[in-house]
Amino acid sequence: MPRPGGNIGCHMNGVHEQVVAADLGGTWMRAAAVSSDGACGPVARRPTVAARPAGELAADLLAVVQEAQSQAGIELRAVSGLAVAIASVLNRDGRISFAPNLPTLEGVDLGGQLEEALGLPVTMANDASCFAVGEWWMGAGRGSRDLCGITLGTGIGVGIVIGGRLYEGSHGYAGEIWNTPMESTFLENSVCGAAIERHYERLSGRASGGSEIAGLADRGDEAAVGAFTEFGRSLGAVVAFLVNVLDPEVVVFGGAIASSFRHFRQPVAETLAATTTRGSDTRLEVSALGEVATLLGVANIFREWRGRDRE
Repeated sequence: MPRPGGNIGCHMNGVHEQVVAADLGGTWMRAAAVSSDGACGPVARRPTVAARPAGELAADLLAVVQEAQSQAGIELRAVSGLAVAIASVLNRDGRISFAPNLPTLEGVDLGGQLEEALGLPVTMANDASCFAVGEWWMGAGRGSRDLCGITLGTGIGVGIVIGGRLYEGSHGYAGEIWNTPMESTFLENSVCGAAIERHYERLSGRASGGSEIAGLADRGDEAAVGAFTEFGRSLGAVVAFLVNVLDPEVVVFGGAIASSFRHFRQPVAETLAATTTRGSDTRLEVSALGEVATLLGVANIFREWRGRDRE
């Protein structure tokens, strides 16, 4: 099963075909029917429980796909195929090569198994890439040519659109910046949910979870505000590096932490102003699509890839 790539955003001869899009993450799996005009049906979801055997994960994913198709009121045979965004690194042949959040799927040809089970074409792509495409196509980056999508949660993911094309690099690993050295640790350790919790504990002397810290920051708690400020400075350094290398029109933030962007927008912007050429004209935006960004993105990637197959 080949990897997607090339131009994105095309429609198949103007026909609003249906694709079932799925997002397989380390915590949740989701699916919905997506039409070529960007309309998204009801989202079916269930917990992933990532440590389970690969066969169980595949069976649950199929069940979620079928639930989404049923909720949309369409027959599975009427859809063009299945598009799967996955929290992993994929080889050029579509096989999962590295999946720290889905360890039992490493080395598995999940796409091939799904094709055999459904009798439909399947395209798989990295979830951060799908997020970037979704926001570029129908979200906060709509109308731009160049975009970086950054997902923030238990880790960090980066998707890149350049000149209206999804950029994956020579080996499919573009955007895999999580293990880049940064301040005597890995980059991901400085820009994840656990980093906010560490900052808060150091500043307050108390341990707390991310959602509670966000609530405290909303109420003006000094330690909580400080924790997000420290996080924003670290994230700003990452964003500045991407901006200096790629010069995107817009950087869009998604993932669980992005809902608190109001608490770290200023330190990110200040770091960009101090460390990018002429202060950078790159816009900073929060996801306009929420959890469906990745679903829209992978559906769009599927259509482009299948469209090139049919040329």
